[in-house]
Amino acid sequence: MSLTKKEEKLLKDFGSKLRTIREEKGWTLEDAEEKGWPSWQHLQKIELGQKNITFSTIIRLEKLFKTKILNL
Repeated sequence: MSLTKKEEKLLKDFGSKLRTIREEKGWTLEDAEEKGWPSWQHLQKIELGQKNITFSTIIRLEKLFKTKILNL
């Protein structure tokens, strides 16, 4: 199933926010992997908006970065 333009934009915006959070911590993609993320390449795809992620992935990211990503 392909994504709509709006969904693609949401993924890119989410990824951009995630990259900002990571960079504010002073972490590289490799640092995130060392701190528990399974693969820096996977995280890079999320940050670029190239990966359609699940809610449980968002929760794992919040735990990794110890911050709220979504305002629910």
